[in-house]
Amino acid sequence: MNRLAPSLKKTWRTPQYLLVVVLLIGALIRIHGLIWTLPWFFHGDETRLINNGISVYETGGIQSYVLGVSDMTNYPPLRSWEIALTHGVLKLFFGDAPLWLQVLFGRIFSLLYALLTITFIYHLGRRATNHAAVGLLSALMFAIWPATVMFGQRGVADGAGLMFFTASAWLSIEAYRRFSYRQLVFATVAGILAALSKYNYATVLMLPAMMLLAFLLRVSPRYLVTRVILPSTILGLPLVYLAIRSVSSADLYYDYLNHTAHLEGEVRVLQQNGVSPDSPEFRAVVNQFPLTVPTRLERNFEIFSLFFPGIAIPIVLLGIGYAALRHSPEFDHLSLLALGICSFLTLLSFSLFRVTEGRQLMGAMVLLLVFWSVGIHGLAQYSKVAGAVVAAILMFPLAVESWTQNIEFTKPDTRLETVRWFNENVQEGSSIAVENIPYEFWEANGYDNPKHFLAERVYRLNDRSPKDWENQGFYYLVADRTSIEYGGYYAGHELQDLFDAGVEVLARFEGDAYSGPDRIIMLAFRPQVITDANYGHTFLLHGYDLENQVVQPGETLKYKFFWKALRAPGGDYIVFNHLFSLETGELVAQIDRPAGREATYPTSQWRQFEWVFDQFELPLPDDLPPGEYVLRVGLYDAQTGERLPVTDGVDGIFELFRISVEGKE
Repeated sequence: MNRLAPSLKKTWRTPQYLLVVVLLIGALIRIHGLIWTLPWFFHGDETRLINNGISVYETGGIQSYVLGVSDMTNYPPLRSWEIALTHGVLKLFFGDAPLWLQVLFGRIFSLLYALLTITFIYHLGRRATNHAAVGLLSALMFAIWPATVMFGQRGVADGAGLMFFTASAWLSIEAYRRFSYRQLVFATVAGILAALSKYNYATVLMLPAMMLLAFLLRVSPRYLVTRVILPSTILGLPLVYLAIRSVSSADLYYDYLNHTAHLEGEVRVLQQNGVSPDSPEFRAVVNQFPLTVPTRLERNFEIFSLFFPGIAIPIVLLGIGYAALRHSPEFDHLSLLALGICSFLTLLSFSLFRVTEGRQLMGAMVLLLVFWSVGIHGLAQYSKVAGAVVAAILMFPLAVESWTQNIEFTKPDTRLETVRWFNENVQEGSSIAVENIPYEFWEANGYDNPKHFLAERVYRLNDRSPKDWENQGFYYLVADRTSIEYGGYYAGHELQDLFDAGVEVLARFEGDAYSGPDRIIMLAFRPQVITDANYGHTFLLHGYDLENQVVQPGETLKYKFFWKALRAPGGDYIVFNHLFSLETGELVAQIDRPAGREATYPTSQWRQFEWVFDQFELPLPDDLPPGEYVLRVGLYDAQTGERLPVTDGVDGIFELFRISVEGKE
């Protein structure tokens, strides 16, 4: 029997033990967030994937526009199939299992995918360089990387895609090392599964394709990469890009048009708020309009430059590591060359097709992790202290950010606080404009509260004036910090100042005390004067608008009340408006009529937390003497005549405002 010497056994086992430690670190970081916000869930892909999986199980296909959010018929199907299978198993054992339980199972699968990915990255780094330390460093960096931590805590497709991506890369290197067609088949299958999980991970198929061509042409991978793959790809990608992008000329200028549309929205807000075109505020916005349309080449170079720091630093470290390790007999630079070509071409192709979202680039960045690790390990060959310092500098911020991300899970979520506030303070059925997809108001996202609200997503609250929102029936507006990318409420202080002049802030969920995006809840109107007079804990006279505070005899005093029903009144009430002279105490004018929309909406029909506006016109006598007058307001039961008590008032009477009457000229 072939036995390993004790020293060799120790050398072989130590990396395995360290890998177990890395896996435990990765699991502990991710487990903490698995139940975050449950039984609610807010990640867009998580919502759609769960409902798509259920649709696949029940109908055999993915519904178009599930929840009216997004057309998922072209979405990669693998994760939906997995969720469909999970749904079937849960239904078998639990019947109609609650949706949050299915979300939890989806997150558990994501955790398992993350742990498998850590294992595959270890093997990828180890086999690409023949140094276990490189594999361990790559696995550790992936384990604490904040973006990948999130993938292991949410039921999204990225986790499964990354797992198959790294498996395909590792198996491709194994196939090259062993000259094994069997490993090559496994690598190809893993690459196909990666593409079925997330289409942007299909670029990993470059690796098994390179190895297959090397096998068939009987040439070395170095010759194949440098003489065939790289030149043909660099020449072919622009041609493919031009062919696809020329189909839709409008898309060539997507970023230009999006920026222009945002500026046009700002101009509309200024116009709605009566800002003069000659004012500095107006000119500041107009001057931002681009004078020229960026060319395709300029825009592509700009996007590719976004990736440069993420490429340049690993390449520098790789150069250091390569210089230190290249004379090592077991070091294989051809594997690193293949990984580098795959990573570079992935980033190049994504820049050509304007893919700038970080999560779409994770496959290429995972390959770059190997380069980081080679550099650290190579530096350690010169100086262990220097290698440890560089590793700490690179990994400590990642660990801190991941830990901070987990601390966020212990804080109340702003979206949960938003919907709780509405349940406690707002009439059921109210229309709400939310600057984000209003997941928290949807039953499909775990929403099971007794009240139902008509929540609608908008991109920018400041596209319309507060008065426009009010006229369209949206009394409640919710600003969300994620709307910054669309030029929303949080995007600029000047817009906020203009918008705030017409709204009233009701609640803020902002700052370090909360997790989730900052939120502000506003009323789409603001009384000129806020009074908050509470009548019998049934009616709140929130405030009033007064057209003129200085009037003349014979004119009509016009004002508007902003009522809020603190509870369902259950009966009809009369509002009295009595105008008294401050000098003589004499009653000089009055209106007594049913409260509510100029007496057309009796209080017996009001519902809890409902807003009701009430316009009044009080004629003044022609012979009214000049002087100071006060309007006193109260409510009494239409049946019994009993007055409701009022805060800061006497005998149910609240002094609302004073006016001055001038003599006629």
